[in-house]
Amino acid sequence: MKFKLREVILGAFVVGILTHCASGLLAPDELRQTDFLEKTKVKSGTAYTQALRFFDKNLRYAQGKARSEDIDAGRMKMTASTVCNVFRKPSDLKDYYLTFELEFEALPNAVSLHFTELRMEDIEGALISKAESQLSGAAQIAAVQPCLKKMVAGLAKAVESNTLTW
Repeated sequence: MKFKLREVILGAFVVGILTHCASGLLAPDELRQTDFLEKTKVKSGTAYTQALRFFDKNLRYAQGKARSEDIDAGRMKMTASTVCNVFRKPSDLKDYYLTFELEFEALPNAVSLHFTELRMEDIEGALISKAESQLSGAAQIAAVQPCLKKMVAGLAKAVESNTLTW
């Protein structure tokens, strides 16, 4: 029993050290954020409902993090991620995920998305600890913009759509 407890404590210590080291690789919070405002032709209630369906189908939600929703105001906040392999090397066997805090708002004839705390994680939700694969500066942050733009373009299409094929 002592050995198992020692292994658990040592394992937690190693995970804590790796997380701390990876977090030191991240650029300041003010650099790791971006906004999108997409015009729509649908009412804000429809945009909200379609966006909710799109998020549920296309994003991976962080375990243990609740999504907050204010249906009347057309707002939601969540911690989520999307596959983004721009830094993945051929030798890496698993996908990389661009993880973020998202504030979404359905507006009259538009949807607003505010992404903060952008970071690269593995499938288990741990920060990618390789300096060249983390959002440590403006160049790396610019490199992940296509992943966000692709997701936002899919959302804009879904909001305008009458079908659930996205």
